[in-house]
Amino acid sequence: MTSPGIIDIIFAAEKLKKEKRKGWIAKAGIKNPESVADHSYATALIAMIVGDDMNLNTEKMIRMALLHDLGESIIGDIMPGEDPWKEEMEDRAMGALFSKLSGELRSFYEGLWQEFRVGKSPEAVIVHQIDKLEMGIQAMLYLLCGKYEVLQRFMNAAEDALDNTRLLSLWKEVRSHKNVE
Repeated sequence: MTSPGIIDIIFAAEKLKKEKRKGWIAKAGIKNPESVADHSYATALIAMIVGDDMNLNTEKMIRMALLHDLGESIIGDIMPGEDPWKEEMEDRAMGALFSKLSGELRSFYEGLWQEFRVGKSPEAVIVHQIDKLEMGIQAMLYLLCGKYEVLQRFMNAAEDALDNTRLLSLWKEVRSHKNVE
């Protein structure tokens, strides 16, 4: 028999398919932006490739990337600076999702979540930066919509969040890429 907590997490992930990334709507005027699930998938894929390239614990990075916005299935997508209680709300949401899992599984995911949140491992630090890198890449893709000045701010924020030389190099290559379609 499957743990009810597993089903709850699956349904939470499914909910993220309909949760639109609010910043693209509010700050860039994108009418039909990516969903949180779209962003999480791309972040996980980048984490996989970068983790393998940097000889890090890729499995841990993929798990962190897949979990990093799961709390938004409960609290919604809250933009940075929009709510001073965002981190606390997200921690409570993740706690609620993990609370129905079996003890060992619950402990594993709670530990992984806290490791990511506080950035206490090289993998967590890089996944935080990959989250911003993915945002910058998405901003470049939205440039086709003609909102250059607004999207330039997203791209600059992504670049400012990167201090890992490999991720900065990857970002500079992405920015110089001419075929963004």
